[in-house]
Amino acid sequence: MQFDRRRFLQAFGAAAASSILPARVSAATAPKVVIIGGGFGGATAAKYLRTWSDHGVDVTLIDQRAHHYSCVMSNLILNRSLRLADLKGTSINPF
Repeated sequence: MQFDRRRFLQAFGAAAASSILPARVSAATAPKVVIIGGGFGGATAAKYLRTWSDHGVDVTLIDQRAHHYSCVMSNLILNRSLRLADLKGTSINPF
């Protein structure tokens, strides 16, 4: 079996989630997680880490860009139902 980038990320994500989520926060400070990349995957991981931990995990999302454009509904630009600015999202505060 070849160990490629996808398998590495799956293993890393599973290990990180299993080490953080089941444990209850009993220390004075909450556990801290840094997620690099605020696209669909990064924003979703940050959202659910925070939600599933009942805001017990301090999640920081780092991305080189302040905005992302959704490609999911980009076909609506072609028929002029939306403008490109309508697909612009922000990774500054995704919560």
